[in-house]
Amino acid sequence: HFENRPLRDKDIRGGLVTQGAILKVTADGTTTSPVVRGVFINERILGNRIPPPPPGVPAIEPDIRGATSIRDQLDKHRNNESCASCHQTIDPPGFALENYDPVGVWRTGYGKNNRGAKVDPTGTTPEGEVFADIHSWQRIYTQNADQLARGFATHFLTYSTGAALRFSDETALEKVISTTAENGHGMRSLIRAAVL
Repeated sequence: HFENRPLRDKDIRGGLVTQGAILKVTADGTTTSPVVRGVFINERILGNRIPPPPPGVPAIEPDIRGATSIRDQLDKHRNNESCASCHQTIDPPGFALENYDPVGVWRTGYGKNNRGAKVDPTGTTPEGEVFADIHSWQRIYTQNADQLARGFATHFLTYSTGAALRFSDETALEKVISTTAENGHGMRSLIRAAVL
């Protein structure tokens, strides 16, 4: 049973990516990682395939005391040329979501009681558009409805058929996107076009 409830913190909530379930599943319970959240958003929402990291590249361990921001740690990591090209795509949505702690509570700083390094949710999309926070990041991507529709349709078709889409399925996927564009890629339209 669903019912509408007013949001007390509606200025920090809105859309799928700021829901507690998404924020929790992209964190490990004690820390957040723009990389983990960025990969999730890219692959599950935007429909981008992210390749695995090159062999021998160590994972970044967030500073649980909060003295050093994960952005500072990632800047050093991104200086590695083999890492930089993928992180240009991975990191922006992860940075945009950094104001949310591991369980989705709003924060302005890391560490206990937000007393550590300040959260910096700014960034630049791979296409070069600058955003200041999660809301401006969302505005950028809601302008690209075809990409969001493609990401949803790809996952829906994969789920419904039990197999990942292949190159030979690209024409059918394009038809789903083009047929639903005139209706603004509504969810019902996307599902119907994918089923048909």
